[in-house]
Amino acid sequence: MAKKTTKQAFTPGDIRRIRFVSDPMVHPDGDRVAYVIRTVDKNRGENRYRAEIWLTDPAGRQHRLLTASGMDSDAPLWSPDGRYLLFLSKRAGDEKKQVYLLPADGGEARRLTKVEGGVKSAEWSPDGKYVVLRSPVDPRGKAGPMKGGGKPFADDVQVLDRALWQLNGLGNRLDKRAHIFLVSRRGGQPAQLTDGPWSVGGPFLSQVSYTFSVDGKRIYYLATPDPEDDWTAARKVDIYVVEVDGSGRRRITDFPGMFSAVRQSPTGELLAIGNDLALGTASPQQLWCIDLENGDYQPVLPDLDLSLGDGMNCDVRFPTKDHDPWISADGGRARMRITQRGAVRLAEVDLKTKSFSWLTPDDLSVLGWHSTPDGDLRVEIRSTMLTLPELWIVREQGIARRITHLNDRLLARRKVIPARSVPFTASDGARIEAWVHIPRGRRRGGRPLVLAIHGGPKTVYGHAFIFEFQMLAGAGMAVAFSNPRGSDGHGEDWAHAVHGRYGERDYQDLMECVDHLLSLDLGLDPERLGVGGGSYGGYMTNWVIGHTDRFKAAVSQRGISNWESFFGTSDIGYFFNPDNVGGLPWSDPEQYREKSPLTYVEAMHTPLLLIHSEQDLRCPMEQAEQLFTYLKRLGRTVRLARFPEETHELSRSGSPNRRMERLRLILEWFKERL
Repeated sequence: MAKKTTKQAFTPGDIRRIRFVSDPMVHPDGDRVAYVIRTVDKNRGENRYRAEIWLTDPAGRQHRLLTASGMDSDAPLWSPDGRYLLFLSKRAGDEKKQVYLLPADGGEARRLTKVEGGVKSAEWSPDGKYVVLRSPVDPRGKAGPMKGGGKPFADDVQVLDRALWQLNGLGNRLDKRAHIFLVSRRGGQPAQLTDGPWSVGGPFLSQVSYTFSVDGKRIYYLATPDPEDDWTAARKVDIYVVEVDGSGRRRITDFPGMFSAVRQSPTGELLAIGNDLALGTASPQQLWCIDLENGDYQPVLPDLDLSLGDGMNCDVRFPTKDHDPWISADGGRARMRITQRGAVRLAEVDLKTKSFSWLTPDDLSVLGWHSTPDGDLRVEIRSTMLTLPELWIVREQGIARRITHLNDRLLARRKVIPARSVPFTASDGARIEAWVHIPRGRRRGGRPLVLAIHGGPKTVYGHAFIFEFQMLAGAGMAVAFSNPRGSDGHGEDWAHAVHGRYGERDYQDLMECVDHLLSLDLGLDPERLGVGGGSYGGYMTNWVIGHTDRFKAAVSQRGISNWESFFGTSDIGYFFNPDNVGGLPWSDPEQYREKSPLTYVEAMHTPLLLIHSEQDLRCPMEQAEQLFTYLKRLGRTVRLARFPEETHELSRSGSPNRRMERLRLILEWFKERL
């Protein structure tokens, strides 16, 4: 008889054991799939991830390493004729990632570029003879930061003349703008096609920001029309076109908001994904049809009250290449992902009849996907609350088959706690979805409960694996999560409900979620409640403990405590605040004060752990420092964990050691106090 394996709870160190999958790419013939696996470097002193490209058949029977072991390689992309695999890699002699080409039938990889700024992304031309790539350049040129005459006495002084001068994850933007270059598949010096003090992809460098025309003669790209104007530079992205020889650059649209993706249909018009910002960031991302002649834009599905894209929270994935919108060869169909309630689903639109249908179920999330040109075979990264992201092959008939088992061994040895659906009706009659992970068995006196609050606020919790929740549940704590007002996946009115009203209906929804859970026979202890969250979830954690003493422990991560200082220090503050808080700090000081958790600091008695990254430019460190100092002066129980060199993305893609230390601090804080 085989010995039964005793399952252990997840621990922070299990980050080293997870194999993170991303960037699936189906060969045009449909006979193989390339994909990326990231793992934590076995040398603990390296404190980094290794990325390798693997290859498998559509049945998932054989998997083999395609790129050289130990050399970071990602972003694979098959050429249209299937003869080559393009990928990005940093190898011997490379200071930054460059484009490499590998023959599809085997052989040695050949470096195609040696671009000074490195390569961030690349696309094939329709005939496979050229590659367009995006690379950072210094828009100031050789003259440096000085606009007038005179030689500077110090070269490290930065003179700012724009409010939008920094970006989380990128840092200082003064010397970094993303522009596109064209290079022959045979090699040679890439030719720069765009230039200027703006970036292809807009200020936030959206992923699907440039694409070849179907005849390969032009490149359509996204850019800010007026980078000199701080407000426009952050809130407006239009579609432009340039000939492949660099001539004929012109603006096509005059869109009131921001486009984030563009493709050309075989029928000639452009399809784009964008937000018209009619209700600010609460407005949905829609699919738009663009007339090339006059730049007119029309929503393809004007009655669809859902936002295109992936709004799912998941802490066990890495960014993956986005292919939305996919357009069929006859121009009759388009596919893209849509966040619907607690799931990210793939959908198809018939562009002639404007009919709409779902291609994936509502009990899982598609965190990435790619398909053959005819759409008959596609590969998806799927995750559920109980399964780490893995690859699935889906055929046109809808038959889905899992083709990777990267984390089966780990899951077989760990306690994976199911989530129970516990929807409830709020006091105003709205139906709110919620879930709770409850450890098996009953504990005398009841189990502690931790309320988790997601960021955004326009994101969702739902059908995707969250390592942090499983770790806490494995340690004996119930973990509740929900999608209150402000969340994605429920339409624009739901998302807009918190704009100018942070801490009102959203706070009620969260407290009523806890009340609902305690009213059920779930074996929970009402005297042992914890609360925590990150970003907007950090803001709400700060808000919660300033308005109730019902929680015995709190963990606020990368949060907000003072909207007035956030306005001037965050990379997005000066345009995010008027939209989400309402008004301006000098014209609406009472609104800013009323909505700042720092205002209620004297009412905060809950022991608080603050977790913040020193390079977080989205929610700057000073937000945690202010709250920490105020609470210390009041003699309250508070700790501040400062993470050097990390950004707003610590919990998702931070360096392995610091990512594990963050989890350890959270676990110990709640264990000690609950």
